[in-house]
Amino acid sequence: MSNSLSAGTALVHGMRFDFEKVLSAYERLVDRFTAEFGGGKSTFGTTHPEFNKRLDWHSADRDIANQCWRRLAKLCDSVNEPLVHYIGPLTVKAFLLGKTWCVQQPDGSITTPNGDPITELANEPMFCLYGPEVAGERNSYCLADEKDISTAEALLVGDLADLGLVCRKTNVVREKGAAKQIAFVAFPHGSYGLGRGPIRVQCVGAAVPSSNLN
Repeated sequence: MSNSLSAGTALVHGMRFDFEKVLSAYERLVDRFTAEFGGGKSTFGTTHPEFNKRLDWHSADRDIANQCWRRLAKLCDSVNEPLVHYIGPLTVKAFLLGKTWCVQQPDGSITTPNGDPITELANEPMFCLYGPEVAGERNSYCLADEKDISTAEALLVGDLADLGLVCRKTNVVREKGAAKQIAFVAFPHGSYGLGRGPIRVQCVGAAVPSSNLN
């Protein structure tokens, strides 16, 4: 199919995902992480400066998260837009519509953010696991303690194994003697995909630096 642009999105051929299945897995993971790391309590919010309030996951506010994802999914199949969950020592950034976007190049072609062919777009839904937010620096996060990442990974292969999520950890680094790292939890297309076909992807111009995106 030929690619087309409309209202900040590009219609391209790519991986399609079962949104309802992804949404259900997301809620289970946040619930289980909240029980394990937050003592049954956690909050969530966005990365947007005009909305800096943190909402309670275990209250009627939880429906707001669901509504946000459903509204976004009506507009785009893949967009670099997270909800951020603050769960005890962990910050969990949830990208249910993929942590990526596409770029319209000066010649009019549509590529991945790295300039690769759009057919190679990696738009799997994803969680990013960090440590606490840096004091005084909104949307900046510390590395997580290695033990917390290990506990999260154990949950993914234990209580949440049926979800079929895939965890990738960064190399461990030392900060003042403490072992630190982050992790990325992906929803593999083999488990959550609906084949390939037309998808609507957030699209920016080549002049927009990727550092301006989440």
